[in-house]
Amino acid sequence: MVVYDHLMKNHYQTIAVTVVAISLFTMAAAAPWQPNDTAFRQKLAGTWLVDKVTASGVSLKGTIAYAANGSFIAKITVVTDSNKGDIQYEGTWTLNDGVLVETITKSDSKLAPQGTVTRRKLTQVDDHLMVYQTDKGVTESRARK
Repeated sequence: MVVYDHLMKNHYQTIAVTVVAISLFTMAAAAPWQPNDTAFRQKLAGTWLVDKVTASGVSLKGTIAYAANGSFIAKITVVTDSNKGDIQYEGTWTLNDGVLVETITKSDSKLAPQGTVTRRKLTQVDDHLMVYQTDKGVTESRARK
């Protein structure tokens, strides 16, 4: 009887530990994901490719280089139905709660005038890809150059 009681006690302990582990895993999986700004900042520094076509059919291709000191420089070729031109602008960037905020401080184009502020909610930044949502809720991505 002592052996039986010992086996049953171990069996119940194993079940209890399993239930607790499953509960903790379920709670962790259900918790909303919070971005790690420090990790994103480190991964964001570098040059990223811009390659997109706007809803109005304007093609934007080029690069944007984010420096670790919070500055950036963008060099973009803009192509419309009737024109093609290069623009360059620079500014500052900050990251807070996963939101990348870019402020243009110097520009040679009316398409990206000084003082323009953009906000992008980062969802992924790694060695190869940046994925974000625009302020209009559209998911976009950039590859690292």
